[in-house]
This record gives sequence, C-alpha cells and structure tokens, in this order.
Amino acid sequence: MSASVPLTAPPSEKRLAAVLEHRFFLRLHMTHKASNGNWIGSVLKKTAIPFALVQVLSIAMGAWTQHYCPAAVRLRDALPPA
Repeated sequence: MSASVPLTAPPSEKRLAAVLEHRFFLRLHMTHKASNGNWIGSVLKKTAIPFALVQVLSIAMGAWTQHYCPAAVRLRDALPPA
C-alpha cells in the first residue's frame, strides 16, 4: 500500500491508491524497457502513420484552398464568411 494513503482512509480510497500505484509501476517498467536503445524504432513506428496523415491532409487542404481562391493569403480569406 502506498505511504501517502493513511490506514484510516476509506476502502475506496485505498483501492484507488493501489490501482494508481500498480499502473505507475507498470509504466515505470515499460519506460525501463524503452531505455535499452531500441526505442527509436518503436517511436518511428507509432508516429509514422499519424505524421503521414497530417502531411497528406495539409497538402490536400492547401491544394483545395489554392484552387478555390488563388488570391487568398490565409485560410480565413478562402473560407466563406460565417
């Protein structure tokens, strides 16, 4: 049991503290596994698809804006007034 939870605390608080402590130690263990030098590959795998998706959407939005209103300097200038 965590030292920050008094023994007189309600059982629900004790359970919550135990769950949070368990999750903290699981996260700490995962961090330790990532520090062995192979973490760059896993970071690239987890971020490559979101990065590519943002790039594709940004390019598509820019192309649409350029086609819809070539004189627009900002995206706000190309959108119809609200």
